[in-house]
Amino acid sequence: MAVLSLPVAQRDLVCAELLRDPLLVAVHEDDPLAGESVIAPKDLRRERVLLMRDGHCVRGDMLTVCRRARVDPGTVFETDQFASIFALVSAGFGVSVVPQMAAGGAGGCRLLPLAPPIARRIGYAHVRSEFVPPAQTAFIRWLKQATRG
Repeated sequence: MAVLSLPVAQRDLVCAELLRDPLLVAVHEDDPLAGESVIAPKDLRRERVLLMRDGHCVRGDMLTVCRRARVDPGTVFETDQFASIFALVSAGFGVSVVPQMAAGGAGGCRLLPLAPPIARRIGYAHVRSEFVPPAQTAFIRWLKQATRG
């Protein structure tokens, strides 16, 4: 059983969405974009976009926003830690697209919603089986309750 970013294309897994996690744009507090109430993907065209490393579940979402903006982020900087992204953004090195779930570590950054809104899908997956253990059923029930509203 796993809680993960969806979609997962695997025939032997049963997947279900639990929630949508809005993507935000992290900018330095003095960046000209910081005065905006929302950011359109096209607003990123003149920015250095910092990315998560290949293999990180958020990277594909970041690249989707860049494609919509027709931004080629290049390889200015890649990491697998949001702490590194936020430190570089707060130092004025660039901007990034981050999930709202990571917002707690964004000290020194201004986080702005995307317009139109873009969200990543978070869900669970388990191996397809005729028998589902009671503990797994209870955990799924708890996950659904914990992520409601």
